[in-house]
Amino acid sequence: MNIFEKIIEKIYLHIDNNLVYYDSVSTCKSRYYYDHVAKKKYHSKNCCVVFVDINNMKKMNDTKGHAYGTAMIKCIGEALQKVRGVFDVCRIGGDEFVIFANNNINLKSLKGISHIAYGCYYKSPDESVEHAVDKADSLMYIRKNQMKN
Repeated sequence: MNIFEKIIEKIYLHIDNNLVYYDSVSTCKSRYYYDHVAKKKYHSKNCCVVFVDINNMKKMNDTKGHAYGTAMIKCIGEALQKVRGVFDVCRIGGDEFVIFANNNINLKSLKGISHIAYGCYYKSPDESVEHAVDKADSLMYIRKNQMKN
């Protein structure tokens, strides 16, 4: 393999990683990134884990159309990435995101993003990422139910 072939191979690998690691709708990190990079990256770290869900997404898609829902996912993904203290935002499902942030994340900024519910959990280095995400998810559902009431 000559030098040009090696350079082209590196370029293709870089492009492939970007395509795999980023969600094309939200511009956030992808589920693949979450499963294969973030879980390892934050495994033994102290950080804030936030689980975010878009409220009434099915209703929005049904009444306003899927193009509107896609635009909502894009807008919310972009807004989540701008929150101060955020390291990574991963879109892990249709309308679900996991945020990894420092412990000084600006929760007021999250409150300012309309149409979302979130749960925030402070992970210690000895806890697994999965456990922290499950805790944040549970807290998000508690908050979501409080918002409904």
